[in-house]
Amino acid sequence: MSKIAAVINNYNYAAFVAESIESVLNQTILPDEIIVIDDGSTDDSLRLIRQFGDKIRLISKPNQGQLSCFYKALEASDADYFFLLDADDAWAADHVETAIEAFRSEMDPDCVFANCELFGSDIGEHPLNKVNCEVFLERSRELTLSGLLFVGMPTSACAFKTCVIRKVLAHFQDTVEEFRTCADDALVYGTSLLGNSKLFTGKSTTLYRTHESNCFFNSRRSPEARKKSAKRRGLIIEKLIFKRPNQTEAVEKALEEYVSNSNTELYNSFYKRGLKNMEISRIHYEITKLRFILSQFKMKR
Repeated sequence: MSKIAAVINNYNYAAFVAESIESVLNQTILPDEIIVIDDGSTDDSLRLIRQFGDKIRLISKPNQGQLSCFYKALEASDADYFFLLDADDAWAADHVETAIEAFRSEMDPDCVFANCELFGSDIGEHPLNKVNCEVFLERSRELTLSGLLFVGMPTSACAFKTCVIRKVLAHFQDTVEEFRTCADDALVYGTSLLGNSKLFTGKSTTLYRTHESNCFFNSRRSPEARKKSAKRRGLIIEKLIFKRPNQTEAVEKALEEYVSNSNTELYNSFYKRGLKNMEISRIHYEITKLRFILSQFKMKR
């Protein structure tokens, strides 16, 4: 039977961490292990975490940031699936069950992403929610490489086959400092660039807390945040890809990927924005797509 690990990363979230852990303990399918990585908290976090006793496994370490917590969890666990959760967020009771059903479906995705519902200082849907129904992507490499898209969700909405995380993070051991926050960038961009399949459940089973200390949500619109995001993305591409395609190659590869994944929801959610980022006009896209389909038809003949 496959083993499931829930991995909670915490740094000075004493106000929220107990609620986060309780949400994992209340799952309809309980993870085989609940690992809480405390990243050198200086508040009351450790005392609160220890109150859960042997229901969880606490690992306390010096402060090195979010990505270092992922590495520590991988060292400590032999689970087949990793479910990630920031200590200021929580899960709906069916979060693990929904993702495990997706993993065990005939699509057999490498990564599963839930939608997020905001709570705390904001309410409503998370701005990164992309779909409201199940969508499967066999590939998303070109969307990420040429369309510069983040084809995934924030940390607490992410679940991965552990073997996939290990392959991605094998490339980032010397760049832990660059991912003290937003370490989900390495996993989401990395899985796309390495060709892993992705499934979006379309269900809001992640409760994403907004508050004054939330690094991503509070800074996501600032020019400085966009610069840091672009720097991280560039670093990830540099680590995993040696040469970017030229514009002509990028269009052709993006179209090939689009056709292999094609459905209306997929186009509306991802490719329309990706092609815009690539500065491809809709007319150019339709003409090139037609040429591509004709070439495929001739090859089959």
